[in-house]
Amino acid sequence: VGEGGILDGGIRLQDRQLLLGGGTEQIIDIQNGRQFRLGGDTGGNAVLTNVGGANVVILADDNIVRGVVVDATGATNGLNSNGGNNGTIENNTISGAAEFGILASSSSGDWAYNNNTLTGNGVDGLHVRNALDPNATFEVDGNTATGNGFDGIHFENFFADTLVFSNNTTSN
Repeated sequence: VGEGGILDGGIRLQDRQLLLGGGTEQIIDIQNGRQFRLGGDTGGNAVLTNVGGANVVILADDNIVRGVVVDATGATNGLNSNGGNNGTIENNTISGAAEFGILASSSSGDWAYNNNTLTGNGVDGLHVRNALDPNATFEVDGNTATGNGFDGIHFENFFADTLVFSNNTTSN
């Protein structure tokens, strides 16, 4: 897409894919505790949109979404992890969805939602529902979820093993 470009049409990630934004260095875990350093200052972030679509980004299993800007204006949801298993969603800006900035429905495994800015979404910034995996861990840390229609961060029908919830700023 290039620096400051716009990708309009939505993205469907496959299992274990990474969706990484530009503008900052990315540290990627590879194997046996080793890491790969990708880029540095690569310019401005591209903006992801999907006007008239249901979701801007659809997640699969074991995805990482880091450092992207999602303008969900005209879409139902920004990110949707319906039925996904394990994921990391961090350092993103997601705004303008008709319903949810991030929708996590029937997710299992371990999830981290850290340092995201979720604003101006019609219902909730982050909405987690039907998380019924008794061994799952959900980490929600350092997010700013303000100016959304109902809740900044909302959990319902949640029966996971562990919820780590800290350092978040929320308001509607």
